Amino acid sequence: MKRILLAVDGSDHSMRAATLAGELSSHFEAPVDVINVVPDNTPVVSGAVTEYAQLESTYINQRDLLKSVGAEVVAKASTLVKESGGVVGAKEVMVGSPAHGIVAFAEGAGADSIVMGRRGLGEIKGLLMGSVSQHIGHLTDTTLITVS
Repeated sequence: MKRILLAVDGSDHSMRAATLAGELSSHFEAPVDVINVVPDNTPVVSGAVTEYAQLESTYINQRDLLKSVGAEVVAKASTLVKESGGVVGAKEVMVGSPAHGIVAFAEGAGADSIVMGRRGLGEIKGLLMGSVSQHIGHLTDTTLITVS
């Protein structure tokens, strides 16, 4: 392994994947790129938040809010990678299709392995429609390690 891509969504499985990625990084002396891809159709701005923003004459940009939440997830995962003896490379938050975004980042960064949680935050949807990790498995020939 020369470069590891860690894809996280904040779920318990993805945080366990961060620990494993750190251990792999330490063992193989490979940097870990940490990314979060937030689906662009994720509802985040509730009615109450929107009303508050109107009262305060503030504009809430949904994309910026999504990226802010994603940045917190990436920061937490990066800390776990380091605590497990790993080295963090790039850190990125993207908005779009999680499976396609992860595969595109892996190819662009030259990652030879992708580490991620087996089940993410959308477990019910994943059971009905297939999980992101399953989708990635169909989209790429890059080694995919899923963590339970």
